[in-house]
Amino acid sequence: MKYASINADSRPTLEDYQNLAIFNDQQARAIRDLDSQLTWDRLKKVDFFNRLRDILPRLSHQVKVNRIANSLFNEVLNPEVLPHVLPNILIIAEDSTPSEFKAKIFPHLKTPFRVLEPKTIPLMLLDNLPMLSDRAKLCLPEFQQSAFTLIQYLLRTDQQLQKKSLHVLPRVKRFIDIGTMSSILLPELGRLPYRVEIKQRELLAKKSQAQVPKVGPLVLDNFKGSSHFQLD
Repeated sequence: MKYASINADSRPTLEDYQNLAIFNDQQARAIRDLDSQLTWDRLKKVDFFNRLRDILPRLSHQVKVNRIANSLFNEVLNPEVLPHVLPNILIIAEDSTPSEFKAKIFPHLKTPFRVLEPKTIPLMLLDNLPMLSDRAKLCLPEFQQSAFTLIQYLLRTDQQLQKKSLHVLPRVKRFIDIGTMSSILLPELGRLPYRVEIKQRELLAKKSQAQVPKVGPLVLDNFKGSSHFQLD
């Protein structure tokens, strides 16, 4: 096929151009769709972000970290699509290096760590907390502040979130410093009304060489009834 011709009738149509291999390349299509989704309605965005999860593993590292992630971060403040955007961000985070995570990903994850509803958001973050903690080696103190303040609040919510938080704590105990345990986690563990958490409480207390307190400061009272919270 000739793509430059004096004869207009022999030139390719728009459909011919769209069928070129370069336009069917997955990376090119993903970037094109990301640029287009700014004008899409919610349902079309949700469908695209759900499909993107299957495409991401086949894209190059540089495209994911430097191009795809930046477009996804634009949707972090959109509560209607965040449950569908966050899984893609977590896939990219897992593929990032500690330096990339610190500079390019974690600054944009701070907002999801403040989101409490829908529950799928904190549940996704808890499921991925061991991986995220590992990637956060170069920004661990700041990451701990976000992650364990969220857990501090979740330990005051319903039993599903409490038990999920208790399940994940032993898996990330090597990333928790003594100050975080003493000021954030142990007081909340000491308030829990049932015995399912005893093993986790003793495990964390042993690591910090501290006793599990029965009472502690009511740091998060002002968060109740809110779908977001603010860190001091």
